[in-house]
Amino acid sequence: MKSGGGETLSPGRGIQLSSHVGTKNDIIREAASKLGENARFNKNDIEQYLASGGHGMDPTKTAWCAAFVGASLEHAGYKSLSSNVASSYAQYGEPEAPGHYEEGDVAILMRGHRPGEVGGHVGLLTGRKNERGQVEMIAGNTGGMHGARSVGRTWENPERLTIRRPIPNHPNNTLKQSTTPVAVINKTCGGCQVSISH
Repeated sequence: MKSGGGETLSPGRGIQLSSHVGTKNDIIREAASKLGENARFNKNDIEQYLASGGHGMDPTKTAWCAAFVGASLEHAGYKSLSSNVASSYAQYGEPEAPGHYEEGDVAILMRGHRPGEVGGHVGLLTGRKNERGQVEMIAGNTGGMHGARSVGRTWENPERLTIRRPIPNHPNNTLKQSTTPVAVINKTCGGCQVSISH
């Protein structure tokens, strides 16, 4: 499998937890190593990847986008949350404005939910942007073939995302959820009401 930078990614990469302080490129490399795998046909591989990253679960029975982000962060040498709820990542790391994203940032679609409430979606930004201004995100538990949820790439409108900067897994860092308040702002967009968290 090839990454965006042209380097070959090993499909088996990331089975052991990383003990080094990684780079944000490592986060995307980890996530991209699972692209195309789905919960029906690759269930054991996904389960092992999630569990070895500290998020054991059955991906055919539970929404696993947050577990995928957490496992990818851990495998790349970054801290994650122990939560398997996507919106919990709205209080992770350091907040970033929608236009100030970088490769490896955590991107949360709050979908009108508050942090910790079920119903959002979370993924990792690749740093790529298309001609419509959308940003590319790699996430687990996305739509897949034959109804099986998979690891896939999506293009998201950055103004709909809550973006958080990951925390390196350095011995002097202790992971705490951010105390920075998350404000939910309701906006009307094309006839629908959208909640945006900052």
